[in-house]
Amino acid sequence: MRPMRYTIFGEDIENFSCNYIYSGNTMHLEEMKVIPLVDGGCTLRYKRTYLNEVTQDDVMDHKLSLPQVFNVFEATVVV
Repeated sequence: MRPMRYTIFGEDIENFSCNYIYSGNTMHLEEMKVIPLVDGGCTLRYKRTYLNEVTQDDVMDHKLSLPQVFNVFEATVVV
């Protein structure tokens, strides 16, 4: 997996959301939002928008990085 570099350009603590741009071999916008549930849990909504051409390797890198992204987000947000 290739190294990832993120630049956060928008975070909204009150609405539990964060927007950032990934730069590397591809460039894309990522949006994450935590939606609280009535029973005390939450749902994580994650959207990635590619800003240039992607290869099959880029798609595989993305699939491999999802658990890592979730773990970092969970450790940062969930108290």
